[in-house]
Amino acid sequence: MQSNSTNETHVNSAKHDDENDALAPETSFFDKPSNIKIILNVFYALCVILVALDFVVHRHIYLDFEEIPAFYAIYGFVACVVLVVLAKLMRLVLMRGEHYYDERLDEVQSVDSDATPEDSMDELGLSSQAASGDEK
Repeated sequence: MQSNSTNETHVNSAKHDDENDALAPETSFFDKPSNIKIILNVFYALCVILVALDFVVHRHIYLDFEEIPAFYAIYGFVACVVLVVLAKLMRLVLMRGEHYYDERLDEVQSVDSDATPEDSMDELGLSSQAASGDEK
Protein backbone atom coordinates (compact mmCIF):
# COMPACT_ATOMS: atom_id res chain seq x y z
CA MET A 1 0.00 0.00 0.00
CA GLN A 2 2.86 2.34 0.71
CA SER A 3 4.34 1.94 -2.74
CA ASN A 4 0.99 2.99 -4.27
CA SER A 5 0.94 6.25 -2.29
CA THR A 6 4.56 6.85 -3.25
CA ASN A 7 3.68 6.41 -6.92
CA GLU A 8 0.77 8.85 -6.56
CA THR A 9 3.07 11.41 -4.94
CA HIS A 10 5.60 10.98 -7.74
CA VAL A 11 2.86 11.42 -10.38
CA ASN A 12 1.52 14.53 -8.61
CA SER A 13 5.00 16.07 -8.40
CA ALA A 14 5.60 15.31 -12.08
CA LYS A 15 2.36 17.10 -13.00
CA HIS A 16 3.44 20.05 -10.84
CA ASP A 17 6.82 20.18 -12.63
CA ASP A 18 5.11 20.16 -16.03
CA GLU A 19 2.92 23.08 -14.98
CA ASN A 20 5.99 25.06 -13.82
CA ASP A 21 7.78 24.31 -17.09
CA ALA A 22 4.80 25.59 -19.05
CA LEU A 23 4.78 28.83 -17.04
CA ALA A 24 8.55 29.36 -17.22
CA PRO A 25 9.61 31.91 -19.85
CA GLU A 26 11.55 30.57 -22.80
CA THR A 27 15.14 31.64 -23.08
CA SER A 28 15.87 34.11 -25.81
CA PHE A 29 18.18 33.39 -28.72
CA PHE A 30 20.67 35.92 -27.32
CA ASP A 31 20.59 34.41 -23.81
CA LYS A 32 22.42 31.27 -24.89
CA PRO A 33 26.23 31.60 -24.74
CA SER A 34 26.68 29.19 -27.66
CA ASN A 35 24.61 31.49 -29.91
CA ILE A 36 26.63 34.52 -28.83
CA LYS A 37 29.85 32.69 -29.74
CA ILE A 38 28.43 31.89 -33.18
CA ILE A 39 27.42 35.50 -33.78
CA LEU A 40 30.82 36.82 -32.69
CA ASN A 41 32.63 34.32 -34.91
CA VAL A 42 30.50 35.40 -37.87
CA PHE A 43 31.35 39.06 -37.18
CA TYR A 44 35.07 38.27 -36.89
CA ALA A 45 34.96 36.33 -40.16
CA LEU A 46 33.20 39.25 -41.88
CA CYS A 47 35.88 41.63 -40.63
CA VAL A 48 38.66 39.42 -41.96
CA ILE A 49 36.89 39.02 -45.31
CA LEU A 50 36.36 42.78 -45.68
CA VAL A 51 40.01 43.55 -44.90
CA ALA A 52 41.10 40.86 -47.37
CA LEU A 53 38.80 42.29 -50.05
CA ASP A 54 40.43 45.67 -49.50
CA PHE A 55 43.57 44.27 -51.16
CA VAL A 56 41.64 42.87 -54.15
CA VAL A 57 38.88 45.37 -54.95
CA HIS A 58 39.84 48.50 -56.88
CA ARG A 59 38.79 51.66 -55.09
CA HIS A 60 38.36 55.08 -56.63
CA ILE A 61 40.44 57.14 -54.26
CA TYR A 62 40.59 60.90 -54.02
CA LEU A 63 43.34 61.38 -51.43
CA ASP A 64 46.76 59.77 -51.27
CA PHE A 65 46.42 58.38 -47.74
CA GLU A 66 43.45 56.27 -48.87
CA GLU A 67 45.99 53.99 -50.59
CA ILE A 68 47.12 52.66 -47.21
CA PRO A 69 46.04 48.99 -46.91
CA ALA A 70 43.07 48.57 -44.56
CA PHE A 71 42.78 52.36 -44.26
CA TYR A 72 39.03 52.37 -43.66
CA ALA A 73 39.24 49.66 -41.01
CA ILE A 74 41.94 51.59 -39.17
CA TYR A 75 40.03 54.85 -39.62
CA GLY A 76 36.83 53.32 -38.17
CA PHE A 77 38.68 51.85 -35.19
CA VAL A 78 40.44 55.13 -34.39
CA ALA A 79 37.16 57.05 -34.74
CA CYS A 80 35.45 54.66 -32.30
CA VAL A 81 38.28 55.04 -29.75
CA VAL A 82 38.12 58.85 -30.06
CA LEU A 83 34.35 58.77 -29.44
CA VAL A 84 34.80 56.72 -26.27
CA VAL A 85 37.55 59.01 -24.95
CA LEU A 86 35.47 62.13 -25.70
CA ALA A 87 32.46 60.59 -23.95
CA LYS A 88 34.56 59.96 -20.83
CA LEU A 89 35.80 63.56 -20.87
CA MET A 90 32.26 64.87 -21.34
CA ARG A 91 31.16 62.76 -18.39
CA LEU A 92 33.56 64.67 -16.14
CA VAL A 93 32.01 67.97 -17.20
CA LEU A 94 28.34 67.01 -17.37
CA MET A 95 28.05 64.57 -14.48
CA ARG A 96 26.02 65.67 -11.44
CA GLY A 97 25.88 64.32 -7.92
CA GLU A 98 23.99 61.14 -7.17
CA HIS A 99 21.06 62.99 -5.56
CA TYR A 100 21.19 66.11 -7.75
CA TYR A 101 17.58 65.88 -8.90
CA ASP A 102 16.31 64.25 -5.73
CA GLU A 103 17.07 66.94 -3.14
CA ARG A 104 13.94 68.42 -1.62
CA LEU A 105 13.43 70.72 1.32
CA ASP A 106 11.98 68.00 3.55
CA GLU A 107 14.96 65.70 2.83
CA VAL A 108 17.58 68.39 3.47
CA GLN A 109 16.43 68.91 7.06
CA SER A 110 18.33 66.93 9.62
CA VAL A 111 16.72 63.84 11.09
CA ASP A 112 16.97 65.02 14.71
CA SER A 113 15.33 68.37 13.89
CA ASP A 114 12.00 69.08 15.59
CA ALA A 115 10.68 70.94 12.55
CA THR A 116 7.36 69.78 11.18
CA PRO A 117 6.18 69.88 7.56
CA GLU A 118 3.97 72.86 8.48
CA ASP A 119 7.10 74.78 9.59
CA SER A 120 8.70 74.09 6.22
CA MET A 121 5.59 75.35 4.44
CA ASP A 122 5.62 78.51 6.54
CA GLU A 123 9.26 79.09 5.59
CA LEU A 124 8.24 78.90 1.95
CA GLY A 125 5.41 81.38 2.50
CA LEU A 126 2.65 78.82 2.22
CA SER A 127 -0.01 78.56 4.89
CA SER A 128 -1.35 75.23 6.08
CA GLN A 129 -4.88 76.35 5.11
CA ALA A 130 -3.87 77.02 1.52
CA ALA A 131 -2.25 73.61 1.28
CA SER A 132 -5.35 71.83 2.50
CA GLY A 133 -7.67 73.85 0.27
CA ASP A 134 -9.61 75.48 3.16
CA GLU A 135 -9.28 79.07 1.92
CA LYS A 136 -12.12 81.40 2.88
